Amino acid sequence: MEEEQIIGSWGTDWTWKPEPTVDLVTAIKQINGHTVKLEASHFRLESNLEDKATISIYFDTVLMDQDQIRLNKRTERNGLVNSAYKQLPTLTPGWTDIQARSDVMNFCNVLLEKAIEGSKSVLLKGTPAESRRPAWILENYVMKEAGSTFFAPPGVGKSYLGMTLATLIQHADSIHKNDIWQPEKQANVLYINLERNEKEMQDRLAAINESLGLPFDKTGVRFINQRGLTLARLKYTIKQEIHDWGIEVIVLDSLSRTGASLIDDTAVNEIFQLLNSYKVSYILLAHSPRADASHPFGSQMSSAAVDAEYKMTSYQDQNVLWIEVHNTKANGFRKGTKEYLKFNFGTAGFPTEITNVLVDGLTVDAAAAFGLSGEEVKKEVGRELRDSEINFIKQQGHVTVKQFGEHFNHKGGYSNTLLQGSKHVEIDEAYGGEQPGSAKWYRLRQPATPMPSFDQHPLL
Repeated sequence: MEEEQIIGSWGTDWTWKPEPTVDLVTAIKQINGHTVKLEASHFRLESNLEDKATISIYFDTVLMDQDQIRLNKRTERNGLVNSAYKQLPTLTPGWTDIQARSDVMNFCNVLLEKAIEGSKSVLLKGTPAESRRPAWILENYVMKEAGSTFFAPPGVGKSYLGMTLATLIQHADSIHKNDIWQPEKQANVLYINLERNEKEMQDRLAAINESLGLPFDKTGVRFINQRGLTLARLKYTIKQEIHDWGIEVIVLDSLSRTGASLIDDTAVNEIFQLLNSYKVSYILLAHSPRADASHPFGSQMSSAAVDAEYKMTSYQDQNVLWIEVHNTKANGFRKGTKEYLKFNFGTAGFPTEITNVLVDGLTVDAAAAFGLSGEEVKKEVGRELRDSEINFIKQQGHVTVKQFGEHFNHKGGYSNTLLQGSKHVEIDEAYGGEQPGSAKWYRLRQPATPMPSFDQHPLL
């Protein structure tokens, strides 16, 4: 909790007491052994640009009265004060009705000043070249304080993907599988389930935990299970959860169940204004239109508001569900990547194993189902190294094809193709080089040594 600060314009009698709860500011005054407390909550800017808030007046611990009022309207302020003052159990010489009206007026004036503090300008300073990359929580998918939408028709596996991402991020320090995405940092996750009943989510979570090598009853991801409620109805609950549990990532399942019209630009903008106001990362699970699965259903404002979008396509082969995750929008990183998840399902209908596979791990039928031609497969296999792969080589100093492949669960031939074709690495001659029978060692490509200028040449 922040330290109490004296409000200068009120003298030394009143103290401003910032609270750790959301949208709540409090002023307290001690009068003849009693405590008078003013509280403001539920701030709102009306369409006519008049600020409103719910003002509560307490005497000791008793709520005398409260009302949502326009902060700049004297009649509304005084009406609230007069009603509250009549309820006082005892006359307080140090706090007359005139003083009470003055205090509430000053309190409302301070609130108006307080409301603009978080939106003042700042001086931005550019970043050095080596740090100009997204602040990833999960590389290629979840950026810090940014939005990512995963969209597909019903039944493709959106909820399974969302719960898998949530579990990977929440338990990043406990999952030790090289054949699944590796988050760059652990973060606390809040999963907002507006789609299914709580029991079904429990069953799915247990299966996902076990598929990722965790105990079935491993907890950590927090769930709001409120099928039937709108997002607007939950907005204060979500904000409180973020504060109470240090939430850094929200998963919303799904955008279609928010209760807002997704074809109305204003309604969609309000959804994203709310999500962005939380100042955390958010993962949205969204449906695509019935006749066109190339974009999320609804207003283009939905696509404009997020930093990344991913089209999901699936292929079912007996007990295996293959999911293609194709990036279709990217702010601040390379667009167009495709990756694949393989869900092995058991006889009970829940996944028993979840792995991340590359195109060389797809079956012929799965590759065909995703429309991958031979040239496209070749292009995907011949991609450039990812940041996580470059960082691994940097940390190790130099690696063999085998070490690189084992760490990232790449097949030997695929690892060899990546290392040989990358512009970022070169053969490290000091550790085996091209000698027959020895493993090749690769290191990050060293910068070329600059030629000396003529006035620096030792022979001149």
